[in-house]
Amino acid sequence: MVIEQEKPDLVLLIPPITEYVDGGFRAMRWASDRYRFHETLVRVIQESPYADRVVTLDNPTFEGRKTQAIQAIRQATGFTPRTGIS
Repeated sequence: MVIEQEKPDLVLLIPPITEYVDGGFRAMRWASDRYRFHETLVRVIQESPYADRVVTLDNPTFEGRKTQAIQAIRQATGFTPRTGIS
């Protein structure tokens, strides 16, 4: 598995909490399976040596998840990402 080849400092996980819209780039065939995919992904991560590095970004807004991500990166690495990126 790919996760066995990686050595992440941090794993940012976004659960399927937002509306799945056809914006022209998503594989819409995954729309009905995204919860099952997420559950499988969580199980794989929990069974990996990186389970303790997972931060779930579960704020319902994009800005909220962005803030959560910046805080998690700062806490895990000491690095503060640029916040002007939208």
